[in-house]
Amino acid sequence: GIVGILASLAYAAGGIRYVRMGLADPLFLLMFGVVAVVGTYYIQAAPAAGHVWSRWVVTEALPLKAFLAGLPVGALVTNVMVIDDIRDRAFDRIKGWRTTAVRFGLAGSRIEYLLLTVFAYLAPFALRLWFDVSAWVLLPLLTLPLAIHIARHVMTRDTTADLLAMTPRASLLAMVYAALLGTGLAL
Repeated sequence: GIVGILASLAYAAGGIRYVRMGLADPLFLLMFGVVAVVGTYYIQAAPAAGHVWSRWVVTEALPLKAFLAGLPVGALVTNVMVIDDIRDRAFDRIKGWRTTAVRFGLAGSRIEYLLLTVFAYLAPFALRLWFDVSAWVLLPLLTLPLAIHIARHVMTRDTTADLLAMTPRASLLAMVYAALLGTGLAL
């Protein structure tokens, strides 16, 4: 929780202001895809394994699967910000924010959006193959029609009016995807 608070404060405030350095996208992916998931997993797994601060508990309570399982969700959460960055690229340029849309233009942001989306929808297959989890891990694929709908808008539109409705839809997509992935992993 403390890491999350510090990261959110450093986004555009304080001495770091990582959005001005062009680091917002990878840090969002890291915070929402790894830190939040691994932290939540550890809080639940460590007490079940024994003493919370034991070196062995840390090793047992943090399997590689915990680090990788959250990455597709982090990718979709990052996409919410990518949509906003496309929409706000002119204003972000004025503010001195080095977002992907400012640094690499509309095409660069669209490529990033597609890569993150494709990664999110290939990840359940990788989890299934690499970690031998049940086929229930493929449940997030049920959200693919919504992902395609949003991606079409992102690929063909770029004004605030056109993309304003895509931000809450992308947020909903990330939430439903995460719930289905979590359910699939639990089953």
